[in-house]
Amino acid sequence: VDLVGTLAQAPTVQRLDQHGAHQIGHGMSRLVAGPGRVVVASTSRDQRVQVQPRMQAHQQVLLGVRQHHGVDLAAEPGTQARPEHQYDALYKDITLSMHYKHIDAQGRRYRVQTKGGKDYITYEDEGMVCDSVWDDINAQDATSPIMGERIGYPTQKPEKLLQRMITACSPVGGVVADFFCGGGTTPAVAQLLNRRWIACDQSRIAVAITSDRVAKVVRDKVGTLFPVPDFTVEHWGIYEAPRLESYTPAQFREFVVRAFGGRPEEISPAIHGVRHGVPLYVGEPSRDSRITKEDVARFAKAVYEKRRANHGVMLAWNFGPDARKAAEILAARENKRVDFVRLSLVRLEADEFREHVVSKHPDYGPLLSFIQPPEVRVVVQRVKPLVYEFDVSESVSLNKDGAIANVQWDFNHKPGKFISTQGYTFLRDKKTGRPALIVQYTFPKAGAVTVACSVQDDQGGERTVVQTLQVE
Repeated sequence: VDLVGTLAQAPTVQRLDQHGAHQIGHGMSRLVAGPGRVVVASTSRDQRVQVQPRMQAHQQVLLGVRQHHGVDLAAEPGTQARPEHQYDALYKDITLSMHYKHIDAQGRRYRVQTKGGKDYITYEDEGMVCDSVWDDINAQDATSPIMGERIGYPTQKPEKLLQRMITACSPVGGVVADFFCGGGTTPAVAQLLNRRWIACDQSRIAVAITSDRVAKVVRDKVGTLFPVPDFTVEHWGIYEAPRLESYTPAQFREFVVRAFGGRPEEISPAIHGVRHGVPLYVGEPSRDSRITKEDVARFAKAVYEKRRANHGVMLAWNFGPDARKAAEILAARENKRVDFVRLSLVRLEADEFREHVVSKHPDYGPLLSFIQPPEVRVVVQRVKPLVYEFDVSESVSLNKDGAIANVQWDFNHKPGKFISTQGYTFLRDKKTGRPALIVQYTFPKAGAVTVACSVQDDQGGERTVVQTLQVE
């Protein structure tokens, strides 16, 4: 069969994506010549070619480059196929033993099917046609409490479903992106299949669960002797105040100036940047710090002498009463003195700071906030030998209108990486649907253990506390 020539003359051709995948139809038969797909062609008496995609039947292995009648499916321009592709196992052992009963001279197992008076041979290592309707994946793999992959996240998908989608659409080493990652199934499976990945979600809980699942995949895949491959967790618009307080003054000034839409510029010790020609001053990283009247006077003098300007903006966590009074006195000089300077005092958590940022990034508005981690208190009580109760019901959110939204537990914590214990990732009270704040855990043996608890609130705050427990 001239496979490539036949494909070129196929009556229906539809380009599926920018990577050169095509779908060619002959009635109900079709070829999807995408990354590394294996195809098999058969002929009927009228010599009409029926081309069908074949799935790997009994094992999940890299197929690499395959040939058909001497045609390299990965290299021939007519197919646009690529190597390094794998497929799901579609046959059970009983199916193989009952139906694939024949073995040819090369030792390959096959089955014989008679349709319309014709015998059709299908080799076990070539598999079966995969339809566009997938009813062989059980949704309960992700929802049933007895299944190992269930975490309890409301939109969780079966891992097998994502395995099929990712292997069908990306090569090993490629990049998979999920911008609504939820419970993290996509990046977890991508990590398992040796893909790079990008995962996004507006929920801090989803981000915490996703990073936890990826770390768990790596641990289960390579063990605990090797570090988890690098991946970073970044928050856009959600800024943890304690983390900002850990910045050096120079780092903090640059962050605030850039967030405000300005350009860092050390014109003088009292001017830290410029926005639309207006000098900027940034206070200290500590939330306990305040702008004083002396700071106001120094900045006003620098604004006039260094920039010959009559307007400046001071950005800080807090302003003392004397600072505000000094700014009012400076503003009152207008129409009286040439060297008057009007200063705008903007708190970092105020709406005015948000408005300046949003003017540059309109979509930033709903996300921008400076948040505090929750106050976490863990009460531990021994119930019986090896069984302990952990209570975080006295923990509170320190953010405005905040409430505790999720609690994760790691009952075998290792330094440097939080990985929740199976079944303790997304616990909910069965009656109220709210996060379970009291849990019990049975330790496998007595001795010293390290327990970590990660608490997230609904405003984006998160704190992890670690403690050592002597299990009896």
